[in-house]
Amino acid sequence: MSLHRFKKIGFAGVFTVIFSILLQFVILPPIMRVEMKKKVALKKGWPMRDIWSKLPFVTESHMYVFNVTNRVEIENGGKPIIQEIGPFVYDIYEEKTQQIDHEEDDTVSYVLENIYHFNPEKSKGLSVEIEVYFPHTYIMTASTGILKEKAPLASFASRSVDSLLNTPESLFYKTDVKTLLFDGFPIPCAGVEEFFGKLTCNLLKERFFDFTVMKKGDVFYTSMFGFLNGTYEKQNRVRIHRGTKNLKDLGKIVAINGAANLSTWHDDKCDALGGTDGTIFPPYLSKSDDITMVNQQICRRLKLTYDSEVEYSGLKLLRYTVDLGVDGGHVAEEKCYCLAPDRCLRKGVYDMFRCLNVPIILSNPHFYLADPYYLSRVEGAKPDMEKHRSYVDFDALTGTPVRARMRAQFNMELIKIDAFRLMRNYSYAMLPMVWTEQVVVLPDFLVEKIRQGHGTLKLARTLERALMIGGLAMCALAGYLGYRSRKVAEVRSKPAESTSTPE
Repeated sequence: MSLHRFKKIGFAGVFTVIFSILLQFVILPPIMRVEMKKKVALKKGWPMRDIWSKLPFVTESHMYVFNVTNRVEIENGGKPIIQEIGPFVYDIYEEKTQQIDHEEDDTVSYVLENIYHFNPEKSKGLSVEIEVYFPHTYIMTASTGILKEKAPLASFASRSVDSLLNTPESLFYKTDVKTLLFDGFPIPCAGVEEFFGKLTCNLLKERFFDFTVMKKGDVFYTSMFGFLNGTYEKQNRVRIHRGTKNLKDLGKIVAINGAANLSTWHDDKCDALGGTDGTIFPPYLSKSDDITMVNQQICRRLKLTYDSEVEYSGLKLLRYTVDLGVDGGHVAEEKCYCLAPDRCLRKGVYDMFRCLNVPIILSNPHFYLADPYYLSRVEGAKPDMEKHRSYVDFDALTGTPVRARMRAQFNMELIKIDAFRLMRNYSYAMLPMVWTEQVVVLPDFLVEKIRQGHGTLKLARTLERALMIGGLAMCALAGYLGYRSRKVAEVRSKPAESTSTPE
């Protein structure tokens, strides 16, 4: 083989190696970014915009109600005994309505609409007609809510409750699950003439609560989640980045109702947005990335922390977990969630009074990860990591939440209030009322699209490796052949040894 051919093989090998490097670091990355942007960004007319606008599958809310089994003992200072009943499963149909695109800063604003439908089959035979003993949310709001904000008005709240509810005998009442979750218990304002009741109804007409109390016509109803069902008249308008200019900004909230912060906690850090809306996330996640989402309903950012790698339907996913509790008494950056610097609750719960104007306190279900004190004040709560922690399983390439279980428990404090007739003998307890589990599982046809994306990327990387290996092999072959050729040439160039014959 001629030296010229060796050089050609060597040149081809070097060229192939250089091309594979260029392919890996210069040519493919921008092509892949463009393709990824078309797949996940929220530009109008692109595939993800349609999926994001109206989910082509239902998500689920599994609701567990705590039945209070010893209301008489509680009224005499006893410890609450609770019985968990559930799940009551609701299918959720989600749609982003009233969308407006803002081209100047690559954002889109929307109003979220969720429609809840009870699913008896998924509820495994449980009926929403089941009756339970449950704390009256209006009474709880009137009592502990006023105590938190204006303690001297507790006697006014007590008289208001007596006027509107005809002097109830107990804080607890018997009701069916459907009423307490969504339909609501009516607050009978029509025809009220007594001073305190009339004053309360006038206040409700001027400014009814965003949570637990809703208005249907001229009647007010109190329920746990009725305000979530459909487009509530006070629903927020959220504005987020579309990601067509910068994929890393995809889903990040720019404003809520036109405001660039929450304006709830009077603290720059706690009021900052700085996270996604929780429905879409940027691609190219890594284990070291911080993931933050803003939950507007609880007026707070939530930090998701990497936990582990998991597998699902042939995909390797990154699992992130989140803790709903705070510890304002010991963690400086969480102190702003306290009602006052000297009024911090114990670790593991989150007081939403400033957010909702009602005394709802959030925690992980069954006080998972909370101070053991809360468990000691009730009977029937049994925290379990597998059942009660929240997590999201992300596809790292696309940033898609493939599976998620977000769990939250809604509680109210039982407090001894001397000026409130129904609560004069109570002992302190954090009373669980309901816990919910929002379940998202991506359907197979969307999982398949993610698999296809991984397949394309895998094919490109295989091509890169093949070119690199082929180029190196060609360089090695050229070097070997050149070496062997030189050896042959050296042998041929040596003079032949002389031979002598004996005489």
